[in-house]
Amino acid sequence: PGGVPLQESPLPVSIKLPDNQGWAVAQKGADLSYRVDGGNWSTPRKNALLVPAGRDAEVKVATSNGETTVQLH
Repeated sequence: PGGVPLQESPLPVSIKLPDNQGWAVAQKGADLSYRVDGGNWSTPRKNALLVPAGRDAEVKVATSNGETTVQLH
């Protein structure tokens, strides 16, 4: 139901949860943090993260190759 992971993407797994519950995201080997509606970044978590629902949800993906911010929509 979540589709096929996009291996070339900085965030290969991003699944919108039903009933406006937010998102489940994953990137193996990355530190992931989120912010919603322009708020502060969350504490980084390894590999996977649950992101609460919000208008402007973003995920920061930090790997040994650098850091990327991904908009969830």
